[in-house]
Amino acid sequence: MKKIFVLLFGLVAAGQVFAQTAVCTNGVADGGGVYTAPAAPSFVVRNFPTRCSANITAVARENAIAFAVGAISTKGKSRFQGNTGGGAISAQQCAAVTCVAADADQGLAAILALAT
Repeated sequence: MKKIFVLLFGLVAAGQVFAQTAVCTNGVADGGGVYTAPAAPSFVVRNFPTRCSANITAVARENAIAFAVGAISTKGKSRFQGNTGGGAISAQQCAAVTCVAADADQGLAAILALAT
């Protein structure tokens, strides 16, 4: 999971808030293993390969000046979210005994807003 955060936060930038983009679903990279840069203006300006650890679900949101990512382990009960606004990463407990995919995106739009 550390590789996902390092890769996603090391990007360069530019638009409005886009809907969530799935990065990994239960350990399988979405988009054929490539994160595709949305139409400009967006933070990500180039496509990049994604690699996902087993049992990890991750989503991303971005606008012109910030990028945020949320990730959960489908076997664990914690979620991790961070943004490019200083690279702040936070960890919270999921509401249920184990995390579900929706937990990765919960509150991510607010975290993105804080980074701008």
